[in-house]
Amino acid sequence: MGIYVSTLKTELTQGMILPALNGESVAPTGQPVPRTKEYKAKSAPSKTQTRPVGVRIPTCKISLRDTFLTSPGEFSTALTARELVRALTHAPATLEADKGVKFHLEEGNVTGEFTDLVSEKHTAMTWRFKSCPGGHFATITLTFSDKNGETELCVEG
Repeated sequence: MGIYVSTLKTELTQGMILPALNGESVAPTGQPVPRTKEYKAKSAPSKTQTRPVGVRIPTCKISLRDTFLTSPGEFSTALTARELVRALTHAPATLEADKGVKFHLEEGNVTGEFTDLVSEKHTAMTWRFKSCPGGHFATITLTFSDKNGETELCVEG
């Protein structure tokens, strides 16, 4: 999971173009600022012109597979039980293992929502780092397979 998080963070921040306070785009050093086309409305003239502001985020698909010396049930519980998540991260966590429930981890630096939970089979969620632009979430699916008393975890995102 650590490698996944590191890779995701790297991919989300490389070449990121964020809006500035004045509506102008700001690009990382050494990269040109892409220009946004302006569109004029053909309706009644407006006193203030708004300029479309957006954020371009490069994305990638990721797939990880590893085996753990525990049962699928214990492993999925360790990722969705509030007290176990708090113990693993050494930080406050607000979560409830139920479809549609939002969660907050690492003192609010990670937020998301469980989109599907089937105990001992898979967990699907959307989540984001606090530093990512609002409204941008990664979709992650964790699949648990029993392999002779061990759990094979497959992470797809």
